[in-house]
Amino acid sequence: MAMLGDVVELSVVVRDVDAAAARFTQLFGLSVHRRDSSERFGFKNAILPTGIGHIELLQPTDPDKAVGRFLRVRGRRRRGGEAACERRAGGQPSPGHRVGAPA
Repeated sequence: MAMLGDVVELSVVVRDVDAAAARFTQLFGLSVHRRDSSERFGFKNAILPTGIGHIELLQPTDPDKAVGRFLRVRGRRRRGGEAACERRAGGQPSPGHRVGAPA
């Protein structure tokens, strides 16, 4: 858990909330505390506590609402973010690399 530092709240937009939750469990040892959905805002989510805060995984359910639009515009950077998580989880930090930036 120390790898996550003092994360209070981090929202991550994903294509598949179940696959992402499994990945975060594998990489960081987190577990899903709560799942929910919002028809009004067009997403379903999973909350993973980090100790002092949480990570919220958001999967769009409506491509025309904010989360769906975000994924459509920014989703092409998915591979770089996954690569950054894998490097950090493997104990090989990459200073200056932003999650979501091309690897």
